[in-house]
Amino acid sequence: MAPEDLASAGRIRKARSYIDFAASLQSNLSGSLDARTIDLLLADTSHHIQLIHNATQLGSAGPLPQKLAKQVERQGRDLWNLCIRLRREPDASEPTQKSKLLIKARSLAFYMLEHGRSAGRVKKDEGTEEMYLMNLALALGKLCVRDADLDSARMALQKAAQLMERLKAMPPGTSDSGDQKGRTRLDAEYLAMRTALSWKEDRLDVAEHMFGKIDALRPTLDSISAEIIADTLQHIGFDLGSKGDHGMAVKWLKRAYDILNHQSLDQLSAKGLELRLAICQGLVRGLLDVGSQACVQEANDLVAYIECEIGDKPLVLHWRLELLQRAPEETFDVDAYSSILHRMVRSFDYSDASLYFLLHHIRNLREKSPRLARGLLDELLLQHVISSRKGEWIGKIVVRRIWMVTVDPMDLSNDSESVELLTDLQNFLDKVHDGLSEPLSSDIAGAAHSKVIWNHVDSILLSKLYRVAEAWCLIALHRIFSNSGEANHGKFGRKLIICAMGYNDTEKARRVLHSMPDTAKDHILTRYLTFKVSLVDWDHDLGCESIRHLSKLSDSSQGRDVLYACIREAQQVGDKLCTLAALQAIIDSWRSDQAPPSNLTSILRCSIRLIHKIEEESNNADAGPPSNTYADDLCQLFEKAAEQANQEPKDDDGNTLFTIPEMHWFRKNAYNIGVAKCDTWEPPHIIRIFQTSLAFSACYPKDLPLSEFTEIALMALRCHFVIAAALISLARTEDRVAEQLQYYLEARHHIKGFDTTLENSSEDIQDENIKADLIAKLSALFVFDFEAATVLKDWDGLNEVVRKAKICRDEVMYKAMGDCMLRSRAPGKALFSTMRLIINEVFELEQFDHEKLAKYIRCMFQAILGLDDAAALQLVDQAIQVAREGKGSGTQLPSAEVEWLVATAFNHAIDYYARGEEESCHRWALRAMHLAEYVGDGGLLRDTLQDKFAKLQFDGLKGGEA
Repeated sequence: MAPEDLASAGRIRKARSYIDFAASLQSNLSGSLDARTIDLLLADTSHHIQLIHNATQLGSAGPLPQKLAKQVERQGRDLWNLCIRLRREPDASEPTQKSKLLIKARSLAFYMLEHGRSAGRVKKDEGTEEMYLMNLALALGKLCVRDADLDSARMALQKAAQLMERLKAMPPGTSDSGDQKGRTRLDAEYLAMRTALSWKEDRLDVAEHMFGKIDALRPTLDSISAEIIADTLQHIGFDLGSKGDHGMAVKWLKRAYDILNHQSLDQLSAKGLELRLAICQGLVRGLLDVGSQACVQEANDLVAYIECEIGDKPLVLHWRLELLQRAPEETFDVDAYSSILHRMVRSFDYSDASLYFLLHHIRNLREKSPRLARGLLDELLLQHVISSRKGEWIGKIVVRRIWMVTVDPMDLSNDSESVELLTDLQNFLDKVHDGLSEPLSSDIAGAAHSKVIWNHVDSILLSKLYRVAEAWCLIALHRIFSNSGEANHGKFGRKLIICAMGYNDTEKARRVLHSMPDTAKDHILTRYLTFKVSLVDWDHDLGCESIRHLSKLSDSSQGRDVLYACIREAQQVGDKLCTLAALQAIIDSWRSDQAPPSNLTSILRCSIRLIHKIEEESNNADAGPPSNTYADDLCQLFEKAAEQANQEPKDDDGNTLFTIPEMHWFRKNAYNIGVAKCDTWEPPHIIRIFQTSLAFSACYPKDLPLSEFTEIALMALRCHFVIAAALISLARTEDRVAEQLQYYLEARHHIKGFDTTLENSSEDIQDENIKADLIAKLSALFVFDFEAATVLKDWDGLNEVVRKAKICRDEVMYKAMGDCMLRSRAPGKALFSTMRLIINEVFELEQFDHEKLAKYIRCMFQAILGLDDAAALQLVDQAIQVAREGKGSGTQLPSAEVEWLVATAFNHAIDYYARGEEESCHRWALRAMHLAEYVGDGGLLRDTLQDKFAKLQFDGLKGGEA
């Protein structure tokens, strides 16, 4: 065959391979793809792209048969259109790699289109043909640059350069030359894409060279080409600015701006006009980032120029703000800044972005002029935001407005200035309430109270400025905050009482007290303030009434603390009657819990009481202390008390500080708190609090009365039980092996403690119900102990646990142990010995029949057969013994269970026969035939097995021969 024919055949073969692969790729793209398939397709597609790219280099492609060329073109067009459709319909569930595959597929489609159109026929209008392909190449290059597939972009632009050269080679004015204007546009787009590619490759020198060619085309550019080039240059400028190279960013943005400005504005599209504004915005920011005086002036001139074009638009106002903010502090124009913000407030567009932008700049203005900032904020809310009825917006502005007054510098001692500011704030809140016709929501009102007003009132009271603090309390009690809740209103009502007492106006204090609702009036701190008012007025009746209310709360730690405070207050003013009333209440509280006062123990006990105290008034009235902190602090106090008690401390006279009644108090309170918090505390805290009760139980002297000793032992038993159960719960949910094993070890320690304590004190417990309850708890603990032993792999200790559990006589307990054993990965010997012991113990219990025993034997045999052959064979012997005894007593094992054991044992013998282990085969077969005698079928199964065994061959002899 001639070389030309061989080359043609090769081209045809390659073209058909392109068609086949593109068809397969198109089919794959239409369906769902996993990551592995995408990677494979990416590799295959890249390979075919390189092949066809090499085959279609200018001058290297030969003709194809016309039909085959059309097939190549058609398949390329179909693949191209599919890629466009898939790009328009992105699927979030598709992997990101699929987008890369679509780009590669589109590249392949382009080269097939180009190959099919150029290799199969002579074109009538070659210029139009080249421009068509040039458009496709540029579209592909733009897509590749945007998605950072720079290799594909280079190949596409290389093809575009070849096509461009062919277009330029056509003499102008000929019929094949195409539209000159269109060619100029394509040349400009090509150069823009080359510039973008050089930028992506971080080769700004090449990008500069390409821009020089673009600049030469500027007089011939139309608006479309100018917009395309300017968009590319803008992206380069923005990228350089994001990298901190502000000088270069300004340079490229100016180029983009000049390209667009060379066109008439009325010729630019809507997108072109938006692009021009975006470039201007980037230029302004870039010039300001450079920061030189010349650049700042240039930015100012540019903003002025744009302002002349588009007027007082928000964008221009934003630029003006940026220019003002870059001015030095000493030359900052507050009035201009305020004027711009005022214009922005007037043109508020009710968007989140505009609101937060205004709030940010009004806050900045407050640092320069608090008065102007308050005025702008008032206008924004009252003239615009309040009509939107958006609670979140209104709440933010109201809280911000109050905050401004709290942080504005002013002379608090100047009553006239303070009154003027607070009167202005009061009028503002009146207008907001009138505009809304309803109070603010509870969360906004609560935020204004807790986050702003409350702390400010506290700081004013520290300075003893009672008149100013009173005015702030009245602000807090404004009708607009009526949804903040009675607790918050009660807090500020009490502050009003403190203010009135600060300037000795007890009549006003009484009026506030009488105006408060009953819930707030009966609050413990309100009653304390009432007591203080009574001391000022020497009103013993009111004072004693307050003490009576407080004494009702003496069981609580806060109630006792307030009673102590009342004693101090009464002693300071010399009111003996009120002092005696408060002391009597304290004495009554001591008697109620039998806690004699002493140095060390009283400190610890008072500390424990303080843990229960309601939050101080400086905190949010609706929030409580975190449960974990509360529990941890309380546990630490009890642990410290137990540590001290164990050391047996004495006072200076040699008297024991921790007397027996005091240890009773600590032990019982620790236990009672643990019981009360079992359903709310985390298991670690439950364990700690009960362990402190156990620690106190160990601190008692040995000569206690029997009744007290028994009570202590009972409480210790309950503590051991709860701690062990909690530790098992933690162990079951712990993923870390070391911690899990530690939990099981600690649980076994407490189970042993329960068992030992019960053994030592069982004779002293007379109540049968209590005994039964303790035995039930012990039964559960033995199951926990058995579980812990299996996890800890204490196989030798399992039998001991089963034997010790005999006292419980609990069939359910043994079943639980058996289930646990069967689920464990115990060695065969341990499994056999422990399960055998469990079965024996269950067998001794009442109401245990042979059917249950047979099931246990079967389960045990099934579990142990693959682990320990000798133990399994021993279990078959035991089954034979049980069957023999049952036959003699008339209570035979169920035939089905015996048949299963016989069949399994005989099959096991056959397994040994197949492996050539004749002795083991004989041993198992004989046991199976022996057990088959007790099936109860008249010896039918036994005879069948004997016949089968007789047919086996052992060393040339049959099974029945000697």
